[in-house]
Amino acid sequence: MTPEKMIQSKIISYLSKLADEGHPIFYERRQAGGFAYKKGLPDLYIVYNGKHIEVEVKRVGGQLSPMQETWARRFKQLGVTHYIADDVDKFKQFMKEQIQKTTKGESEQSWHTELRYS
Repeated sequence: MTPEKMIQSKIISYLSKLADEGHPIFYERRQAGGFAYKKGLPDLYIVYNGKHIEVEVKRVGGQLSPMQETWARRFKQLGVTHYIADDVDKFKQFMKEQIQKTTKGESEQSWHTELRYS
């Protein structure tokens, strides 16, 4: 297993733990070459309590490719949080900060869809 995949696996385990604890979280790992995959998209898609977070996992000291940099800029322009994770403990701290923000009501605007049945 590559160093990047080891970090990603530990992050996914942490996210799973948060879900098991009842946190309002949804996450998916993007599979390179998978259905609807676009080159350079971040590895993980997370929604925590209505806040959209994109996570690019890198080995320690790894750099973004030009296409990944393009996606990072695009997400930031759209108001989406983009995080580069090369350390599991730093990622956990980042998520703790996100949890505190949403607990205090400081999360980004949440969008709700009302379903109507006839």
